[in-house]
Amino acid sequence: MRKKLFLAASLIVIPFIGHAQWFTAGTCWIQENIPCDPNEEVTTSSYYLVENLEKPDEPILYNSFRPETPIAKIKTEGDKVLFSSIGREDSGWYLLYDFGLQPGDYCTVNSIPEGGNKRTERMYYCEEVDESNLAFGGWPTMKMWDVYTGDDGNPEFFDYGIWIKGIGSEKGVCDNYTIGYDGGGSKLLEVSHNGEIVYKENPAAISSTKADDFNVRIEDRKIIINSAIPGSLVEIVSIDGSNLFQGLTGPEQVIIDITDAGIYVVKVGLSSKKIVVN
Repeated sequence: MRKKLFLAASLIVIPFIGHAQWFTAGTCWIQENIPCDPNEEVTTSSYYLVENLEKPDEPILYNSFRPETPIAKIKTEGDKVLFSSIGREDSGWYLLYDFGLQPGDYCTVNSIPEGGNKRTERMYYCEEVDESNLAFGGWPTMKMWDVYTGDDGNPEFFDYGIWIKGIGSEKGVCDNYTIGYDGGGSKLLEVSHNGEIVYKENPAAISSTKADDFNVRIEDRKIIINSAIPGSLVEIVSIDGSNLFQGLTGPEQVIIDITDAGIYVVKVGLSSKKIVVN
C-alpha cells in the first residue's frame, strides 16, 4: 500500500510576494523527465533564466539539453508571464501563465516551442485556488482544467493539473499543460534563485505523476498497463468524457481493447497519463 506522509522537514516555505515573482534572471527550474517508453531511463534537466543585457526586464531562457541555444525571452506583466521565442519566425509575445486567475476564470495559454516542436495553444479553466497548499510546501496553487469545445459548442473539461503561483506548473516551467502524452511526462523537482532553493518537491504531493506509479503502452489498439499497485482503480476516459473501462489492477498486466483511434486518459489510482491511439 502506498503511504501518504506529510513531513514538516520536507517542506520549504518561502513567503509569497505575489505576481510572477521568480521569473527573473538567476532562477533555475529542475525537473524530472519521464519517457514514453518504460524501458528508457528517467532523466533530469534544468531550465534557467539569464540576464538580458539589452533588455534587463526580458531575461533569456535556456535549458541544460542545449545550453548553447537560447529558447525564449521572458517578461512579466503583473500576474502574467509571457514569452517570445528566439530564432523562430513565430516570435510574438504569448501567454505562458496567468497567476491572477480566480475560480471560474478561463484563459488561453501557449507552450514554448523547443527543438522541432511548434507552439501550441490551449484553453484552461481555473477551478480552485488554494492559498496555502501543504502538499506543495505551503505555496498557493491553482487547479487548472484542460478545456475543449464539445459537439454542442459548449466547453468540456478533459483533465487537470496544478500551477504553483509564482513558480509555474507542477510538471516544469515550460510544461504548463495538464498531463503528458503516451505515458510520458515531467515533474518539477526544485526551483532556486541565485543558488538558493526557494521550492522543493514535497513527496506527499499526490497530484504529481510518479515514474513508478504505472507504465502504459499501446500495441495494436490495445492499452497495456503494468507496474501498477495491485488493487488500484483503473479508468479509461475518452476525450469526450465517456468512461470506456473501469476495473481493478491485479498481479498481472491489464489489457484493454480500444476500437477507435483517438486521445484517451488512463487513470490508475491518483495518477493520470494521456495517450494517443492511432
